[in-house]
Amino acid sequence: MGQGPTLGLGIALARPEKRVVVLNGDGCLLMNLGCLVTIAEQAPKNLILFNMDNGHYEITGGQPIAGSGKTSFFGLAESAGWPVVVEIDEQDLRSQLEMILSSLGPVFVNVKLETAAGGSPDLTIPMPERIQALTAHLSSD
Repeated sequence: MGQGPTLGLGIALARPEKRVVVLNGDGCLLMNLGCLVTIAEQAPKNLILFNMDNGHYEITGGQPIAGSGKTSFFGLAESAGWPVVVEIDEQDLRSQLEMILSSLGPVFVNVKLETAAGGSPDLTIPMPERIQALTAHLSSD
């Protein structure tokens, strides 16, 4: 946990001809805030980091993250020196996706999400099924 952005950085630096997209949670980003400065310093043009910002640790049961409602991930990325910083809500993600994916990076996208009804995911559903449902949701019209 907490290493997705830096793993993405390593891949982006090793494979500059490939576009690298990292999907990250806000709780995960809190575990490694230093990655924002490191990625900005290295400035890989092929890296996009999506931060899913719902104020909760979804995977472990929906507990609020530290600073929930007070911390601006947009502001943190901007002050760390990211050249492209975007904040959108879930409804605007689809309409902004082409612009985001065509931008030269590093690109930080803070996606403001609502917490799921009930406050946490149904952890009784196996992970492969949750991934399949998310993929279907993101690719639906």
